Amino acid sequence: MAASKKSVDPVVSLEKEITNLKGQLQKARSKKLADAQKAILKLNKDLSKAKTKLKSADEKLLKARTKAKQNKTAASKNALTKAQQNAKAIKADFSELKQAVKQASDAQSQIKRDVKAAKALDKVEKDFIKAEAKKESLAAKKLAIQQKAAQRKAAIKEKAKQKKDAQKAKLAEKKAAAKAKANARKQAAKAKIAAKKAVARERAQQRKLAQKTKLAAKKTAQKEKAQAKKAAKKEKARPKNTVQKAKTNVVEAPQAPINEVPEVEAQA
Repeated sequence: MAASKKSVDPVVSLEKEITNLKGQLQKARSKKLADAQKAILKLNKDLSKAKTKLKSADEKLLKARTKAKQNKTAASKNALTKAQQNAKAIKADFSELKQAVKQASDAQSQIKRDVKAAKALDKVEKDFIKAEAKKESLAAKKLAIQQKAAQRKAAIKEKAKQKKDAQKAKLAEKKAAAKAKANARKQAAKAKIAAKKAVARERAQQRKLAQKTKLAAKKTAQKEKAQAKKAAKKEKARPKNTVQKAKTNVVEAPQAPINEVPEVEAQA
């Protein structure tokens, strides 16, 4: 499988190309300006030489005219014509050189203006980029400050929340401890009351049992006393019945000893 090609942003590529072209353009303008300055220097030298030639040709023409006026010969006329043609040709060359110097100066001025405009544009672009970078930096700093403030605010809020939660937990713990303590006291009181009730119930049962025992003993004692009393009455009544019976039968029975009655009672 072929490796996938890395995607290239065309805008970034063109910006790089423009930056390279700007550098080349600046170098070309600098070279053109230097060439124009050299050409102007050469033209000025040529113009200076042409000016000297023109001055010399004018002087020769003046001499030829003077000589032609003094000696009106064919030779003097030919010399004057030749001097006039020479001066005219040199003057034409001088005018061409002068025009060339003017054109070169104009071209140089235009190049200077172009260079100045390019520098101004570069400066505007650089100032704009610098201003935008400053804005971005300020925006980033502002964002960082806002984020830091937000983080600090969140930290304070979280700390306050934790403190509040801790206070709530502490209060809940205190409430739970107080509730547990109250429950313990309540349970202890209930246990104490239950113990007291148990003791009271036990005592009541013991008193009741004692009363029952006492009553039973009393009843038993009364019963025994009644039985003893009844037996005594019975024993007391028995001799009378025996006497009466004996009197009736006219037979006197021997009396039992008095001290034998308790033994019969005891046996009964």
